[in-house]
Amino acid sequence: MTDFDYSVKVLIVGDGGVGKTSLTRRFATGQFTKDYIQTIGVNLLSKVIEVKGEKMMLLLWDTGGQEKFRNLLPKYYEGGHCGLVVYDVTKPLTLKKCVWWVGEITKHCGKVPLILIGNKTDLERQVSTEEGRSVANSLGIPFIETSAKDQTNVEKAFSLLGEMFLENIKVRK
Repeated sequence: MTDFDYSVKVLIVGDGGVGKTSLTRRFATGQFTKDYIQTIGVNLLSKVIEVKGEKMMLLLWDTGGQEKFRNLLPKYYEGGHCGLVVYDVTKPLTLKKCVWWVGEITKHCGKVPLILIGNKTDLERQVSTEEGRSVANSLGIPFIETSAKDQTNVEKAFSLLGEMFLENIKVRK
């Protein structure tokens, strides 16, 4: 018997260096490390959370965002239930690329719950909250700003994703 009601494959995507690994590790382990080696392929972590009385095992697929690893990604997307599309608030181009990332997940997983995440809010920003919200609105997905370093909204982002997953399950039934 399992200790959870759902096993949820969560895709964490975005350009290299936007803080996907920091965000994922902060959520899964509570730890933050300033320096990481770039992710090659995918890092896997997991955490059990409870949302609306339902326990779910979140299987966190932290994908490498560098261009040279993109041909590997479609295999990792298979069976994805939901995802976080992450950009760095200090790098405007990473926000623009989020439209491509959403398209990739949609192409390989269909219409699954996604959240646009503006990460690194503890640093001097070059992307306003309004710009991030505007892109999220144009994509029809929720928007949250986070800081993996100081834990701002990290739990909130994953909890919201869990709620969205549960709503998506109900709609499909």
